[in-house]
Amino acid sequence: MKGVKMLFKYAVDNEYLGYTPFLRHKSKKFIKKPILFLTEEELARLEAKDFNSPRLDFVKDFFLLQCYSGMSFADLCAFTKDSVKLVEDRHFIVRYRQKTKVPFIVPLLCKAELIFEKYNWKLPVKCNQKMNCYLKEIADICGFSLELTTHVGRKTFATLSLSMGVPIETVSKMVGHTNIKQTLDAYADVLTSKMIQDMAILEG
Repeated sequence: MKGVKMLFKYAVDNEYLGYTPFLRHKSKKFIKKPILFLTEEELARLEAKDFNSPRLDFVKDFFLLQCYSGMSFADLCAFTKDSVKLVEDRHFIVRYRQKTKVPFIVPLLCKAELIFEKYNWKLPVKCNQKMNCYLKEIADICGFSLELTTHVGRKTFATLSLSMGVPIETVSKMVGHTNIKQTLDAYADVLTSKMIQDMAILEG
């Protein structure tokens, strides 16, 4: 409705219409959903867990790659070794996001590299729906309170990066956001928490 209201306003402003039926309409405020992510402790618990199941072990590896790279499900499915580039003596993943075609660049962490090598750099991916079902099973086994999905892996990467002091401009580039405002809007709560921690350090 907010978008339709803007169209009518545009029509009135440009004299295509003489009035707008939205003159007294007030849009409901958008309530932002909280970001779901794993804490450092939860991530470490998942890393150490051996499920004794090839199916769950693969899903765990796929999810961990998202936590180490910030790549979405679609981006990771389309990943090939050709996406790894050497930049100033360090390996980076350099790609365009499948969804938005926005470029992103993220360091290839040692943990991620080991997982890629385990699968010979080609992941035998299942559909997203199946992956999320298996992640729910993993969350139950690990005792996680949040609902684990492939999207949570991407959010975990960005959230932990910001919490560890990585500049927001860098995080925005790594996750492939179209602009920094998108990152600010998405992770406002995380940035506020980080600011409070930083101020506590300053106050001694």
